[in-house]
Amino acid sequence: MNEQLTRVGRNEPCPCGSGMKYKRCCWGKGFTWQQNSRGEVFRSVPLCPEVLALLEQQRQQYIATHGKESDPDSPLFPEPAGMSDEEIINEMAASMELAGLDRAYIYAFRKTGLIVTELNQHLMPDCDVAEWAAAVEEYRLQRN
Repeated sequence: MNEQLTRVGRNEPCPCGSGMKYKRCCWGKGFTWQQNSRGEVFRSVPLCPEVLALLEQQRQQYIATHGKESDPDSPLFPEPAGMSDEEIINEMAASMELAGLDRAYIYAFRKTGLIVTELNQHLMPDCDVAEWAAAVEEYRLQRN
């Protein structure tokens, strides 16, 4: 059974933790904060058609592999065989270096788990963007 979620009210504190009202912080950033009956808050992000197609492809692959639909605890994307989370992060960081990404951004990714760009920062809570920017600045201060 799917539980009914309700949207967080405009005048409530923003769930991102900024301390501001929702309408002054994350309102209108391309996602909504929703709450379940137990008071747990979730960020709801609309998906583009390409992502929906990829998820359907993953669903079909899961069914082909396991002979059944996935359950809520099934992984969306199976982890690469034998790789830990740390190894995956290291692989991503190595790819970023090969692509010539600013080392401050790679440091910020390692520290926060975020990749912030001009194209996606408007979709993120201000506190996440601030955390990432602080990590970039920390890297730059350490190198000067």
